[in-house]
Amino acid sequence: MNKRNEVFRLFKEKEKEKIKIEIHNRLIDIRIGRKYARGEDMDGNNYECLNYTAEEVYDNSLNTSDDLKAVNKLYFIEGYDLQTKELSRVLKIARKTKR
Repeated sequence: MNKRNEVFRLFKEKEKEKIKIEIHNRLIDIRIGRKYARGEDMDGNNYECLNYTAEEVYDNSLNTSDDLKAVNKLYFIEGYDLQTKELSRVLKIARKTKR
C-alpha cells in the first residue's frame, strides 16, 4: 500500500473512533436525562417528569449539580422525554386495567 492510501486509512479509522465516542457520550447523556426524569429516589414513586419539563430540570439542576456541566442539553432532554413517554404509557395501561 502506498503512503497516501495508508494516511487515508488511518484518517478513516480515526473518524470512526470519533463517531463511536460521540455515540457513547450521547447514550450516557440520554441515560442521565432518563435518570433525572425518574427523580432522585429512583424507586419509581417520585417521577420528576410529572411536575417539571426537561428544560426546567436541566436548568435548575445545572446550578446545583456538577454532574450536568459536561452533559449535552439536547441529549439530556431527549432522555428525559423518552422516560416521560414511557411513564405515560405505563400509567395509561395501569388506568385501563383498573377499570
